[in-house]
Amino acid sequence: MKKEITHAQIHDFNKLYFKIVGLYTRLENVLGINTHLCKVLHGLAVSDLRTQKDIAQSYEMPKQTINNVILSLQKQGFVEVQTSPTDKREKLIYLTQSGTKYAQDFIVQYTDFEREIYQRLGTQKLEKLIAIYADFEVAFSEVLGEISARKAQNMEQSTQNQQTQQNGGAK
Repeated sequence: MKKEITHAQIHDFNKLYFKIVGLYTRLENVLGINTHLCKVLHGLAVSDLRTQKDIAQSYEMPKQTINNVILSLQKQGFVEVQTSPTDKREKLIYLTQSGTKYAQDFIVQYTDFEREIYQRLGTQKLEKLIAIYADFEVAFSEVLGEISARKAQNMEQSTQNQQTQQNGGAK
């Protein structure tokens, strides 16, 4: 029998989660970089993502936000944008030589900071944390998908009911 999840547990998790998000924001302020730029640079330099769509899906970011960051990086000469040879609608994004150095300088600082944290946790706890977060991400995505589907179904049903009422109940 599964033990019931309590409001206190949900509160405790949310409190920790938002505190960690806040700490990452503080870190980005100390490093002088915003969170959106951080994700785009990480995606291009470390994860080898090449399109706005890939970055958006990997980091759950709006494509327009990514587009704004890419345009800014492009103006600074840090990225090149090329049309995909396989799909003319798709734009491939590449770090320039100066962009690679810019990204690496930042990523080294960021990674060194995180490595120090993970060293304090130890390898076993870090592996458990990664596994738990992976499970959390899957469960979150599944439940969000289910809720979105129910909401869409309810809206469709509501629209059909309104149409039926407008037609005087006749089919």
